[in-house]
Amino acid sequence: MHRIHPLRLALGLSALLAALPACNQETSGGLALTVQLGPSEADAATCSQFGVETIRATLGAGADALTEEVPCGDEILFSDVTVGRWDLVVEAVDGEGFVVMDNGAEPERVEVVAGSVLEHTSELTATPAKVYVRWQVNIGGFPSQCDDPAVETKTFTVEAWDDIGTLLHGHTFECDEPADPEVGSGYHLVPDPDRLIRGNLLREVSVTVADDAGDPLPPTPRFMLDAPPGPGRILYLTVLCDDNACQSTGTPPFDQK
Repeated sequence: MHRIHPLRLALGLSALLAALPACNQETSGGLALTVQLGPSEADAATCSQFGVETIRATLGAGADALTEEVPCGDEILFSDVTVGRWDLVVEAVDGEGFVVMDNGAEPERVEVVAGSVLEHTSELTATPAKVYVRWQVNIGGFPSQCDDPAVETKTFTVEAWDDIGTLLHGHTFECDEPADPEVGSGYHLVPDPDRLIRGNLLREVSVTVADDAGDPLPPTPRFMLDAPPGPGRILYLTVLCDDNACQSTGTPPFDQK
């Protein structure tokens, strides 16, 4: 039989009791999120001005992401959130499901502290319009590849304009550039990291087609909009090139694939 010395027993119990508070320490906190529709309180918009119906907020990404949705104007509350720093994405969604405002212009991180609720305000700005473009190259009435010697259409420069002819943004694609796999159907998304294609100003998209030397091949396809599509809207544009002469296809508002 083994006996425990009384002094050792007392020391052991003291160590156990000292450790108990550490085991019970809180490991979660909360986030109370208020959303401001505009870059400043003075210029803040109302939900109805942008047609916003729902506010969606996401903490983190992937399998660990936490998402809450509330009607526009309500506060969003995250509870029982693991302590630490979290990426925060906030989106304002209209009645058609388009994200018309978000905090993407200024990505945010928030720090959740154990046993407390962090109060935070996110300032949302209008999302840019998205422009997808594709081209079909035909020689002699049949589809052809960009590396065909008879194909002179080597680059496609896509430019977005407002109603007074001011360039909003432009990007040049190579003829054989891979299409966007997520959208499919041969479409290429015009990259716009600075969010310059403002949907409330966009009225025209032109596509300048050029040869190997960079010389434009007339005519220049133009896609004219009857009205600005609005923030967060998507355009799908198709350029058809027959024997190196290209033209725009489709009709406004160019919102269908």
